[in-house]
Amino acid sequence: VDECTGVMNPLKSETEFKLYPNPNTGEFFIETFKEFGINIYNSIGQLILQQNLSDGKNQINLNEHANGIYFIEINQSDETKRVKLIKE
Repeated sequence: VDECTGVMNPLKSETEFKLYPNPNTGEFFIETFKEFGINIYNSIGQLILQQNLSDGKNQINLNEHANGIYFIEINQSDETKRVKLIKE
């Protein structure tokens, strides 16, 4: 079982990222050490945001979306990791 909160979420390779705060009120940050793409899905599986992240601190804004549970899918090369995000 993966924790839905937490600061450090390593992928199986050398790619690591920090996602915070979680839970949040719509604005959160993903800090990366490499470039990769993310997809954000709502609780019923609809893609609501697709974005490429750069090395460093990236701000994501979900203020226009309803409170609830979202899933962030992080893609790099042939690896995919899914993290639960809570918007309060």
